[in-house]
Amino acid sequence: MTDQELDEMLDVWQAPATPPSLLESKPSSRRSVWRWTLGGSLAAATLAVATTLSVISPQLGVTWGRLGDGTYFRTKTLVEPGIASWKYFFLRGSHGGRDMWREHYLCDDPTKTCWGYTVTFEPLANHQYRAVVDGLPRSVREGYRNVPLTQVPPPRILPEQEPLEINLIPSGERLFDRIELSSTDFGEVPVKAPPPGPYSHLWLRLANPKLYINGNFDLHEPLDAGGAIVWFTLAGRGRWDLTLDPLGNSRFVQAGHIDGKVIEFTLEGESFRIETAEPVIVGPARPLYVWHDRDDSSAAAQFGSAGIPQPPLK
Repeated sequence: MTDQELDEMLDVWQAPATPPSLLESKPSSRRSVWRWTLGGSLAAATLAVATTLSVISPQLGVTWGRLGDGTYFRTKTLVEPGIASWKYFFLRGSHGGRDMWREHYLCDDPTKTCWGYTVTFEPLANHQYRAVVDGLPRSVREGYRNVPLTQVPPPRILPEQEPLEINLIPSGERLFDRIELSSTDFGEVPVKAPPPGPYSHLWLRLANPKLYINGNFDLHEPLDAGGAIVWFTLAGRGRWDLTLDPLGNSRFVQAGHIDGKVIEFTLEGESFRIETAEPVIVGPARPLYVWHDRDDSSAAAQFGSAGIPQPPLK
């Protein structure tokens, strides 16, 4: 299937409550839809798409850590049906929080629109929590608008390891977060394997990353994230996107390299080093491309991951 043919298929998809840019014939944001280029003639396109998408995981991402009282949390971002997850890999997402609250939002760059939430947990007896969801995140990206969620779960008592599900962007599929709490660690860190497709060779993994700037320790987050882009934010300074191939996006510059469990680059007079618990890439060292997005106004310092780079917006 050619890109033109795939674009024609994307035009057919309808998402009534989603901004029109998400329905254009090109990817609408640099954060969440893998573009699949499938071989074969147009006559075989339907079979090829069904065969390829049937093995795509419904999980777009996962993050975990500990709340202020030591409780472990885990948040999975999921799509139902799972074969539709490829539609959302270009959305720009960010997790944050401190003490007893967490937030998550997804943004569409062309329309400068974000959807997200804040959830606060109140400890109760017997490993239970009262969960209160606000249909807006606390953070606001400069120049973007936050759209309230259309379906906000009512306050509820959440027993240990019983999931709380929060619907995100309204669309033809269900895109939602599943949050779980536990008094004990969730166990083995899940392996972040790349999904099948033409961009699997660009997969990067951040496992328990630690950031050093100019030789000084700056940030550590107990997460395991993977994508064709990994990133970190620093409060008041913006966001740094890292990738092995900018795919024509001129905002990225070659600034360093990735070798095993170490990412190193120099940009704007500063040196950055990220050390991880597991290899970021498998194989020999590779050049690294970086984009410093100064317009990102994240209030928290954190790490994360995303889909493939999108060409610069015109």
